[in-house]
Amino acid sequence: MTNDTRKMMHLTLFLTLSIVLHAFDPGLNVLGAKLGIANIVGIIVLKWYGPKAMITNNLLRVLLVSIMRATLLSIPFYTSLAGVSLSSLVVIILYKLFNPSVLMLSVASSIFHPIGQIIVISRIYSLNQVFILLPLLLILS
Repeated sequence: MTNDTRKMMHLTLFLTLSIVLHAFDPGLNVLGAKLGIANIVGIIVLKWYGPKAMITNNLLRVLLVSIMRATLLSIPFYTSLAGVSLSSLVVIILYKLFNPSVLMLSVASSIFHPIGQIIVISRIYSLNQVFILLPLLLILS
């Protein structure tokens, strides 16, 4: 088995794991907040395989979960996509600049994920009042 084959097999397993963890994330029952354990898989993929692999894992997870839940191209899809995109971007920048621990990257991801979601919700509904939820969401992060 070549190294490329082994790498693809590992990345496929990480994608599967992130989908399963996303599907069974118990949530906090406050404003739809979840623990975000699937995002930890993306951070581990970043540490082991780099930014491209993390972006691929995170975007495919959002796409495949939305297809399985029949929410593709709906508001939950766009909010999830925005949250994972912004948090991934910030985590990659922090990783490149400072190479922090997995814990610090996880904290940064959990902070920026709801910010991305709130921005998209405010644009979809043309409603800036939704930003009032941001302090509570950041506390939950």
